[in-house]
Amino acid sequence: MKKKLQYFGDCNISKLRRLLRMMKLTVFLLLVSVFSVFAEKTYSQTKVLNVNLKNSTVKEVLRNIEEQSEFYFMYSEKLVDVNRKVSINFRNKKVEKILDELFADTNVSYKVRDRYILLTTPEAGGNNLTVQQQKNVSGKVTDSSGSPLPGVTVIIKGTTHGTVTNADGEYSVSNFPEDAVFVFSFVGMKTQEIPVAGKASINVVMVEETVGIEEVVAIGYGTLKKRDLTGAVSSINSKELSSNMLTTPDQALQGRVAGVQVNTSSHAPGGGISVQIRGTSSLSADGQPLYVVDGFPISNDFTSASSVDGAVAISQNPLNSIDPSNIESIEVLKDASSTAIYGARGANGVVLITTKKGKTGKAIVTFESSTSIDTPSNYLEFLSAEEWGVLVNEADDLNGTARTFTEGEISEMGKGTDWQREVLRTALTQNYKMSVSGGTSAIRYLLSGSYLDQQGIVVNSNLKRYSMNVNLDANITERFNIGTNIMFSNAMNDMVPTDSKGYGTQTNVISNVLFSWPYIPVKDEDGKYTFFKDYKKGIGSMDNPVYMTKEYDIQDNTSRLLGSIYGNYKIMDGLELRVRGGLDYRDWRYHSYYPLESAAAKSKAGIASITSERTTNFLNENILEYKKNIGEKHNVNVMAGFTNQTENDELVTATGYGFPSDYYKYNNMGIAKQQYTKSTKTRWILLSYISRINYVYNDKYMLTATGRWDGSSKFGKNSKWGFFPSVAVAWRLYEESFVKDLNVFSNLKLRAGYGSVGNERIGLYKSISTISTAKDYSSGYVFGGDLVGIAYPSRIPNPDLSWEKTKDLNFGLDMGFFENRINLSIDGYKKKTKDMLVEVSLARESGYGSVLKNIGSMQNTGVDISARTINWNSNSFSWITDMTFSLNRNKVIDLGGASEIYTGWLGGAKNGLNGSNAVRLTPGQPVGKFWGVIRDGIWLSQEDIDAAGTQKSATPGSARFRDYDKSGTFDGNDCTYVGDPNPDFTFGFNNSISYKEWSFILNTYGAVGQDVLNVLKVKKDGGTYYGAIRRNRWSPTNPEGTELAANSNYPGYVSTDNVEDASFLRIQLVSLGYKIPVKSNRLSDVMLSLSADNPVVFTKYSGYDPEVNSFGANNSVKGVDLFGYPASKSIRFGIKIIF
Repeated sequence: MKKKLQYFGDCNISKLRRLLRMMKLTVFLLLVSVFSVFAEKTYSQTKVLNVNLKNSTVKEVLRNIEEQSEFYFMYSEKLVDVNRKVSINFRNKKVEKILDELFADTNVSYKVRDRYILLTTPEAGGNNLTVQQQKNVSGKVTDSSGSPLPGVTVIIKGTTHGTVTNADGEYSVSNFPEDAVFVFSFVGMKTQEIPVAGKASINVVMVEETVGIEEVVAIGYGTLKKRDLTGAVSSINSKELSSNMLTTPDQALQGRVAGVQVNTSSHAPGGGISVQIRGTSSLSADGQPLYVVDGFPISNDFTSASSVDGAVAISQNPLNSIDPSNIESIEVLKDASSTAIYGARGANGVVLITTKKGKTGKAIVTFESSTSIDTPSNYLEFLSAEEWGVLVNEADDLNGTARTFTEGEISEMGKGTDWQREVLRTALTQNYKMSVSGGTSAIRYLLSGSYLDQQGIVVNSNLKRYSMNVNLDANITERFNIGTNIMFSNAMNDMVPTDSKGYGTQTNVISNVLFSWPYIPVKDEDGKYTFFKDYKKGIGSMDNPVYMTKEYDIQDNTSRLLGSIYGNYKIMDGLELRVRGGLDYRDWRYHSYYPLESAAAKSKAGIASITSERTTNFLNENILEYKKNIGEKHNVNVMAGFTNQTENDELVTATGYGFPSDYYKYNNMGIAKQQYTKSTKTRWILLSYISRINYVYNDKYMLTATGRWDGSSKFGKNSKWGFFPSVAVAWRLYEESFVKDLNVFSNLKLRAGYGSVGNERIGLYKSISTISTAKDYSSGYVFGGDLVGIAYPSRIPNPDLSWEKTKDLNFGLDMGFFENRINLSIDGYKKKTKDMLVEVSLARESGYGSVLKNIGSMQNTGVDISARTINWNSNSFSWITDMTFSLNRNKVIDLGGASEIYTGWLGGAKNGLNGSNAVRLTPGQPVGKFWGVIRDGIWLSQEDIDAAGTQKSATPGSARFRDYDKSGTFDGNDCTYVGDPNPDFTFGFNNSISYKEWSFILNTYGAVGQDVLNVLKVKKDGGTYYGAIRRNRWSPTNPEGTELAANSNYPGYVSTDNVEDASFLRIQLVSLGYKIPVKSNRLSDVMLSLSADNPVVFTKYSGYDPEVNSFGANNSVKGVDLFGYPASKSIRFGIKIIF
């Protein structure tokens, strides 16, 4: 059956009431107008067809009807002669007229039920059958998730007598023999045969086929059957999405899609996710894939909180406003032959998100609810307060100074304050959703609303999200249909400062938890929060972490309206025009306040900040598509179009320093002694011409050719336009007789593709000379006691600045065995990126620091493997296993003539050669490798120090580093690569088991060979750090100790000691479900589930979680754990009710 691509819009509106009223009015008028146009006519009564075929088989005629309509024929080739040659010519005729002519003078009759047509002949066996005229069997057919399946064919085996399930999945059959066997069949599902055996009711659960090669998937500006794919495309369906507790759609990619690596930049509620498809392809441009929601390319140009408040490095997730439960499927386009249709935005891969739509049938109301209890995944082990006091005094003894504490003070310390358990908590997450969907042949609808209330495991971190979806699709005439998709959401986020970049112990709650002395109480005797500067060994620049969670006030609020309206017009048979307009409106508000007494505000007497950003993204698409079957063997699909996308952004920031009290916070910025305001207004435009040809010959040989011309305002005047072509071919060897005769394969296809794509995701106005201003407390100039604003040229123009260009070669092999019970897909690829965007340093005499240029190149090669096995498949029991394996090798080829580039500033962590930069980029090496020194334990004695002579100032118990260059002295020249954050390979292993009403899911994934720079361990040996590892410290009484002496300070080098093996195996989900048998006319299904999300992770990594990336989407700095928000595990109970 022909599938239609339906577009969706994801909306986010803030408090713009006029716009909201306008959208509400638009939806209301659309509903009224559509409902007033249509009477309740079935599809077959209104649909007219054009069929003109000469000397063709009946099967070809039926296929021609299916391809130009939504009809679906059901018949048995043993009973209906579909190879009979006919010649017919009809224009604007209903299907009944065509079938009457087609089967004239034959014994074939037909039954039309809306879109389903059953071809029948006189019952086989005739008088030999004993028929129970009065007997009747009824039942219900559902899918494995319990949802009713309309349109399932139910036929008495050996006959053509049968029926089709209705919109509720119900059926009824009468007039059948005593020994009858019912055959249940449905496209994409495994056919089942069930003996009646005297039963009055037969309920059936249909199970999906191993690989639905007839399934239609989104490919960008269109759809295609899986069997006709020539590129590397992976899919995730709604069932897989609904099993996990997901707050954003990109989390669904973890462990499910080969070639995709997902890391968390923050485990905080609403925290960012970094996704890489087939490795790193850029150094400075955005490395995230392009997300397309029902055809709308989502912009990643979000302002992060760190850009307006350096204390909080929380980047906005562009998918944060999308409820994963509204998603029908996700397709991941991985190779250039698939992504070239997105041209200058396709280099990092494309993720196509298709939302759920209404279906023909009576209204179905669904209510879903889940509640989870979330706890920290693990706690780090620390010394007790008493042990810490002994360590402090021991350091005093080694330094020859007076002891800090008396024996009596130490004995009174006891266990002291457990700062982790004061700040981390058991949290509660609640999720509710209700939807109603249904429709007629004239109009289909889906309305849904959801509410998420997620507490974070760090005190006072919370996320609340409200969302609403409206999806409508209506047939105005036989040739013209329209629709609209609207998504509105509002996300309110209470944050605490974690995941800081460079602010260390000043503003990071997790850093302060790990370095706060255990003998200091949370509150003093008067019930007030303690300040560490008032205590022995207290650090004045560090706040009480509990005080930070309670008194720091950091909030953001994001409202979003993403909507589109589309119209599809069939100009003639096979030729369709699709026009769509869309709007993505985002309103982001950010507020922060650091109290007068806080260490974060230092001497500024309170800091308040407010930021408001309003972004409007407009999209217009005009697509012309032609589909044609030529004869028996040729199938052609040609598409061409024009798109225009424009984004306008306005941002205003106000900051105040110096407040009389903490009462006003950011609610009265006018009373601040020093005030600073900033505003920006930006715009970018992308114009595109697109084309694609899909050609299939004899259902064996496939060709796809794509071309896209992009013009972007982001680049230099000499490089505004670029052309991005691709070509791919495939050969279905299974259709060849020499393969079929082997009786080994049930599917076999070879694929090959080559294409060129780009990356235009850089900041705005990088190609032109810009003027910057300064009137900041920290960067402005003071004249006569007044802060004076200045303006200065900040960038040298580059009229030749262009996008990065990636050329990609992909080879694929798809195999199926044992009637597709085992399916295997293997892809090998090689992609090379040139003209990388890199900031090139300029001489001081130029007056500028750097200029952005297209220099250098990079390469990624690898293998993706995905497999699915149907281990068991029967009516009562099924077991399906999905596996993924990904291997990628990244290499920098050229840096524009430079021998190395240093990056990765960590705020105090250093490698000894290049200050605080921890990453060195070098041709021949992968991106992101850590540059540091090799640590060889500690110096055990003065004799060892003297004998080596490489660290003459060292003392027994201090860190021992290797003289790598063997110069006789340890210095900055002894740096080398000490770790690689890129994994050797990643994998996923997922199992789904069902037995009658029970279901069980076990999902796992992991990575092998990846390293993480644990910044905690960079600082762990500093002075009086009280991690439990300090128990085995060196001392005169413990000369065999392996950790630093109590008085020895670690110099803060990035080294083999703090770059850790972070390989892991994560149990992502363990879920048990039960479908309650329902005997009610009002209830259709009731399903219960009990799940454990992220219950266990097996790893040697010593930090909170090995799957961390504090620098988010930064391509050149990966695998850094900079005091990140800890991961959580949860127990979740869910219920789903269908009315």
